[in-house]
Amino acid sequence: MAEYFPNSPLAAEAIFRSADVRWQIDKADIGTLPSAHEQEAYLRPQLYEGEMQRVMKLYPASKFAALAAYEKAVLNALEETENALVDFGREQVRRDYLRKSERSATQAMALAVKSDKPSLIA
Repeated sequence: MAEYFPNSPLAAEAIFRSADVRWQIDKADIGTLPSAHEQEAYLRPQLYEGEMQRVMKLYPASKFAALAAYEKAVLNALEETENALVDFGREQVRRDYLRKSERSATQAMALAVKSDKPSLIA
């Protein structure tokens, strides 16, 4: 509708609602792809953002532009939070690996000190 009647008071709402419906359909379709389960959010298919930017660009003074900006901000915040949680999980795995390495090195040092070959630690 917005393409045919860009000056209509309903055009901003039409673009916004059609983008929302399209997002719901695409989300269900993309959820079946292997890339939908990537840990990094940037590797997953991006939905919705282009449509929201279109609403904000064509109808900047409308309430739907404000709603689109709000949804974009919320989606960006969720993406940043998700990325931070993934990074935190990776750091915990790294920390556990380093702790195991430290224990192994400490045990190796203790065995080397107890052994008859002191040249191993020199």
